[in-house]
Amino acid sequence: QPAAAPVARISSRSVSPQVTAPAHRFVQVGTFSNAGNAQRAIQRFQSMGLPVSAGRSGSGNQIIAIGPVRSSSDLQRALQAARGAGFSDAFTRN
Repeated sequence: QPAAAPVARISSRSVSPQVTAPAHRFVQVGTFSNAGNAQRAIQRFQSMGLPVSAGRSGSGNQIIAIGPVRSSSDLQRALQAARGAGFSDAFTRN
């Protein structure tokens, strides 16, 4: 089995705002209870050349997000990519 590509972690800590940074820096793709489904989502977006982050919800489910992104236009492209990939409930977040 090939080694998994590195995935950034979603941080809950506050980040100092930057002048050019969008209000939201991530597109949350989904929350997965099945680790295999989460890994497939990660691989799908990484194959599209998008940065992918992962974290855990309070209930232990894996949260997958595209980002962080640096601009509002990148955020919109990431949201369109997620929705175009079938994740119609994707949304932007900090």
